[in-house]
Amino acid sequence: MQDELQDFDLPAEDKDEFIKIAIRTHFSYFFMPFSKVLVILLFLIIFILIFGFGNLSIIIFILCLSVAIYVIYKEYFIWKNRVYLITNKRVICIYQKNFFDRKVTELNFNKILSTDYEIKGFIQHMLNFGNVGLRIADSSQEILLKNISDPYKIQEYIIKLKNQKKNPSKNAPKKSKNYLIR
Repeated sequence: MQDELQDFDLPAEDKDEFIKIAIRTHFSYFFMPFSKVLVILLFLIIFILIFGFGNLSIIIFILCLSVAIYVIYKEYFIWKNRVYLITNKRVICIYQKNFFDRKVTELNFNKILSTDYEIKGFIQHMLNFGNVGLRIADSSQEILLKNISDPYKIQEYIIKLKNQKKNPSKNAPKKSKNYLIR
């Protein structure tokens, strides 16, 4: 786990800044891509049952399998590279949208006005994941940590770090406690 935390590069890193938590999107993120793959495979089975095995069936099978592998790999790549980093000084959101589409947003703790979390629906309650919103002091904009595990704990941790930043004498964070949440 420590090795995985070292893999993340901090943009404009200070010497005394370190990663406290690295958060990835909840594993249920894969539900929609896998349902797409199941539909593709179901289409393939129906096609083979209707038209039988032949050259056309083999070509369609290879095409469907290629699309399924592409969809799974793409979603895994996005999941692996969409990370929310909480350091001892700021929150960094790395939004991987596609293979060549990435957005990085940074927010210092002193710019955070308020935080909230949202767990919406039966599935999110059962699997304990949701969103954490961070309101920014300079604008009405909100930074959203989407579909993360234990949003309440993450919100509380951000509040704790923000308060420690205001009052550095109270239980200053130690570099040894790092977490990777999947």
